Amino acid sequence: MGDSIDLLILPLTRTAGQEQPNVLGLYVAVPAKKTARFRKRDRFLLHLYLDGNAPLPPDQVDQILVNLAKTYFKTAGTVTTALKTVAETLNQYLLDRNIRNSSTGRQAVGYLTQIVLRENRVSIAQSGLAHAYLLSSVSVDHIHDVSLAGNGLGLSRNTELHFTQQIFQINDALVVSIQAPPSWTLDSLRSFQGQ
Repeated sequence: MGDSIDLLILPLTRTAGQEQPNVLGLYVAVPAKKTARFRKRDRFLLHLYLDGNAPLPPDQVDQILVNLAKTYFKTAGTVTTALKTVAETLNQYLLDRNIRNSSTGRQAVGYLTQIVLRENRVSIAQSGLAHAYLLSSVSVDHIHDVSLAGNGLGLSRNTELHFTQQIFQINDALVVSIQAPPSWTLDSLRSFQGQ
């Protein structure tokens, strides 16, 4: 069934009220030729938002995402294990960077959403502030739990994640955002299903 579901990505972002042509920190990975067992079937997406007073240049963010995708596809074991490894890798990178910058008081906090689509199952791992909405023909599910996902990556040695798995059907949509607009209620999002 995985081959029958097309993955269509529509990046929507505004800065100062203006539509932007792309989303910084959004990365869709293609499996490498050499992957860990069972990873060839996975479609992997990352959405990384960095907050704080020590931003990274866009090209460096892109390179981090490429490296995180490589980590995912090389990690053996379950999808959950691989998602946890990716989050721990990013957490360690940001933590080390924040420790090096501690004398200047500058730091960056990472909010990471990882999405894996395998056949008709979508697995989502969220770190820090992250919202996802699964719009299906029967419901709208708000996937968000900051108490499980923690305060973000790069602040502590602990890597907190919120995991969820859902069945993904043809015409379902997954909307990912760091800061959900107040107008995004479950009722208002129901009207977008199937569009």
